Amino acid sequence: MLPIYFESSGARLFGMYHTAARSPARRSAVVICAPFGHEYIRAHRSLRQLAAALSDRGHHVLRFDYFGCGDSSGDVADADVGQWLGDITAAIDELKAIARASRVCLVGLRLGATLAAEAASGRDDVDAVFLWDPVADGAAFISQLEDLQRRWLRGRPGSHAFARAAEVTELIGFALSPRMRRSIASLQLRAGAAPVRHVATDDQADWTVAAQAHAALLAPHMIQRMVTLVEEHAA
Repeated sequence: MLPIYFESSGARLFGMYHTAARSPARRSAVVICAPFGHEYIRAHRSLRQLAAALSDRGHHVLRFDYFGCGDSSGDVADADVGQWLGDITAAIDELKAIARASRVCLVGLRLGATLAAEAASGRDDVDAVFLWDPVADGAAFISQLEDLQRRWLRGRPGSHAFARAAEVTELIGFALSPRMRRSIASLQLRAGAAPVRHVATDDQADWTVAAQAHAALLAPHMIQRMVTLVEEHAA
């Protein structure tokens, strides 16, 4: 596992590169597209475990932080969906260069899945996109986060101020600028030309449970299932 920085539209993005632990490496490298806000914090460990498992099976893998998020440069208030789609494009190009890969697969979780599907639509070097619990409707996603924050704040300091606010500027500890709100709300998960396969697992998603708002996402079955799906595709 190697920490790296790479460029996206003049900004420096932070990434973690997991080199293939098996030789020869698989045909396709894998870019992991993370969720947004507190969902990324919750999923960080699981995404690291997913990257490690894929690396163990011979895949070059790149995890990265979007502009304004994590250890990447910039302020999230200055970011929008267009910037993050460009970040995914930059991550694909970076992984292809350092892994000497000609093709990539994308694995995205929640908003990251929706962004991955959108970013892949304009490229011919993406073999497959694996969507883990994607956000189908951006406006509904924002409304769900607002409702989650309202229930999470109930009985806590700040709950009345949140209820009176004309416009929400923070969701579960993460800033939400009007620019970011508009760009996320405009997102729709579009059906592409490629066939879609739906797979269910035993792991239960709990994104809308207020008591779990700061709990780590534990999804061992889903991680294993995702690895299997990538492996089946790369076979």
